Amino acid sequence: MSTSNNAIITIHDSFFESIKNYLLIDGLSVTEVGLSGKAGAALALFELSREDSFLEKYAFEFFQESLAFLNNDYCYKGTLGVGMILNYLIDNKFIEADFGELFGENHEQIIKQVLSKIYPEDSICDLLLYFLLVNKIPDSNNECIHVLLHHLLDAIRLSSGDNTNIQRKWSFIVANYAMDKRLRQFVNDSEGIIDMQPPSKLNDCTTGLIRQVDRLFQAIITKSDTTEIIHTIARMKFNVEERDFNIAASRLLILLSNIDQIPSNLLFFFY
Repeated sequence: MSTSNNAIITIHDSFFESIKNYLLIDGLSVTEVGLSGKAGAALALFELSREDSFLEKYAFEFFQESLAFLNNDYCYKGTLGVGMILNYLIDNKFIEADFGELFGENHEQIIKQVLSKIYPEDSICDLLLYFLLVNKIPDSNNECIHVLLHHLLDAIRLSSGDNTNIQRKWSFIVANYAMDKRLRQFVNDSEGIIDMQPPSKLNDCTTGLIRQVDRLFQAIITKSDTTEIIHTIARMKFNVEERDFNIAASRLLILLSNIDQIPSNLLFFFY
């Protein structure tokens, strides 16, 4: 175990508790439903409930609320995020549920949007990540991934403006899901227009989650003010300031619960 990991373990319990309490209190009032809202808070609390069963009740309630208030915001911070987390919770036996029963209608609507191409260009990678992850209703996944990858190719090839945000999201997918055969085949067929390597100007912040986690560890070690640490954690996503403390706190709790290495099936939560 590295020196930085040893330092993390020695963090005063009150700091960990303050982050956990923040999430519990804020989760009661947050209105967003996806990764940055109630579902994200629920995921972090479910993970923590492995060691503290008291948190399971709150995690379940938060996730129930996220399902009750689903909307037409088909991005990772909205309905897509709820679907990703539901899939994860079922896979990891945090809840016993039927994905199709709870989310089937939303899944079908997402498929219709993809096949009709009636979604914002900036949501291409959000949708792509959703279909790469969700395995409970697999029939249309390959078709939707195929459509989204070709739309991504068109967006990059035909773009006359700034597509940095799309490139940044694609870089995350490449860094953490590069072994997916469908992605590799598509990149090979794109004749160099799309690469499996992040653009050079983004290399400093898209070399994978490990480098991001290392920066977070150092921030926690060197700073003592909780608010300042949360702000630092919030810059985790490609050095972009994350305005939402809820997802920053949720990510921090998962990081602190997985000191040595974040499980590969949880990487999506750091998108």
